[in-house]
Amino acid sequence: MVYHPFFRDFAGAELVTAWILQALSKDYDVVLWSQQTPDWSQLDQRFATSLAPKPPRFIPSSRSYRFLKKCFGDKGQIFLHSWYQRQMVAFDRKHHPAVWIGCYNETWLPSSGILYMHHPECITLPKVPSDWPRWRQVYFQKLMQFYLSLGLAKSQPPSAHHKLTNSQWTQQTYAAVGGGDSDVVYPPVPPFSPGLRWSQRENRVVMLGRWAVPKRLTLAMEIVAGARRAGAQITLSFVGFWHCSDQERLEIQAAARNYDWIEWHEHYSRAAVIELAGRSRYGLHAMEHEHFCIAVAELCTAGCIVLVPNSGGPSEIVEDPRQIYCDPADATKKLSDIAATPDLQQELHAKARAHGLRFSPEIFTARIQAVVNQVASSKRSAK
Repeated sequence: MVYHPFFRDFAGAELVTAWILQALSKDYDVVLWSQQTPDWSQLDQRFATSLAPKPPRFIPSSRSYRFLKKCFGDKGQIFLHSWYQRQMVAFDRKHHPAVWIGCYNETWLPSSGILYMHHPECITLPKVPSDWPRWRQVYFQKLMQFYLSLGLAKSQPPSAHHKLTNSQWTQQTYAAVGGGDSDVVYPPVPPFSPGLRWSQRENRVVMLGRWAVPKRLTLAMEIVAGARRAGAQITLSFVGFWHCSDQERLEIQAAARNYDWIEWHEHYSRAAVIELAGRSRYGLHAMEHEHFCIAVAELCTAGCIVLVPNSGGPSEIVEDPRQIYCDPADATKKLSDIAATPDLQQELHAKARAHGLRFSPEIFTARIQAVVNQVASSKRSAK
């Protein structure tokens, strides 16, 4: 039984879920539990899986999310999970799945299973704000107790599960905030094609992924602008889709209007992204404390030289210190030095694809199958 509350063709957590479903479909009768019905063909196009011809069984979860989110905001998460438990506990008692797998960070599962952690955070039960009126505090406590009695009280907390993390950085950060031990299983990265020879590529920097404030698109503009002032004849292409408020979007677009060498490629197909990456020389990632970053590994498989911050998981992908920067000035200098040094370009380009292929779907599939078989065997032995 695979649980992901918001499964769709979106980002890394959904990519991991899709490949877990594919990895287990040969040996297990896989069932997906989610809030919305997946479009399997669209998922296959986005994540390079092959689920549509014979999709897993699907069970829709509770529709109460919007109500809980409206009533309690971020605090509604625990109620939402608790409400799901009521349904999942009933399913567990009736069907006795071999293994439960939670694919969206921490959650409570009906029996001990596996949790895949994308973000280094721990779920805690919401506390009653001390500045609330007394009647509201009592109501909040009673409501929380009611939801707990329906779900969480009959389920296993995150500490009871075998936890997997998507990078060494996530593993260390998760342990530091009280999450306990976990094993690193890097996400699957369906590789791009190798692309053109270096001499045939264009002096383009590709930034791939969601266009959101935490991704620091304006910082990427500043880095490339600095490299251009230092003599690098390069352009910058943002490839992805908007994932921010209207006001934030206007601010990012206003910053981009200062530069006539920026291109926007919105909602590109996977084939179009692969083609663009394969004829570009460089990649750039600007988000701090990114947990892994599928886009960095994808660009590496296309042979791009990718620069990444020294915080988070992306540095585990590229590894070479000449591609890892500590601040914007350092990023500008490193990009300028690489753009001005043909021998260095050839050296880093030759290593790039090998770095990305270390995270192949085949390696991920083998690791997931081994962990699931281990947990399933342990559960059988305990009975």
